[in-house]
Amino acid sequence: MSIDANHGIESVNYELVALTAEHSDLIGSFCCGNEVIDDFLKYKSWGNEESGITYLFLSDNNDVLAFMTLSCSSLVYKDSSVRQSFPAIEIRYFAVAKKYQKFPMLEDDGEIFYLSDQILCDAIAFCKKISEETIGADYILLYSVDYAVKFYKRNSFKPLAEYFAHDKKRYLDGCTPMYMDL
Repeated sequence: MSIDANHGIESVNYELVALTAEHSDLIGSFCCGNEVIDDFLKYKSWGNEESGITYLFLSDNNDVLAFMTLSCSSLVYKDSSVRQSFPAIEIRYFAVAKKYQKFPMLEDDGEIFYLSDQILCDAIAFCKKISEETIGADYILLYSVDYAVKFYKRNSFKPLAEYFAHDKKRYLDGCTPMYMDL
């Protein structure tokens, strides 16, 4: 997938590629401002299929703008008498390099659209394509760190409603479970 994110203020060309050993030199300097997420990309993201498949958003000059790790999951509906699972794609990790997080792309009626918004839109489009062509998921699911909840809400994710169950893993403590209909 090749994307030209040229929307008026700045132009950034990038492509989405699956992470391979050939990218090891490129990810070493990645910094999103969250040490745990940075360390995941640098040390745990490849050869670890139980965490999912990691993709890089690479600029024309091979700068890692962002990355995401995707896996299969489910959104579980439950109430006192019913429990039903719906197929979902989970964005296990999504991070934009700190220097690109507030990179303006478009200003419309006083609102700024950032490169990070464009990258997430492209990540969502990629998930939709996987859903339509491969696995048939109904939702995208993610667990947001506190400071990113507003970013995900701005990009159409909603907090899980009380009737949806969410994972209760220690590393998710303090994260907000969110979803989006595909």
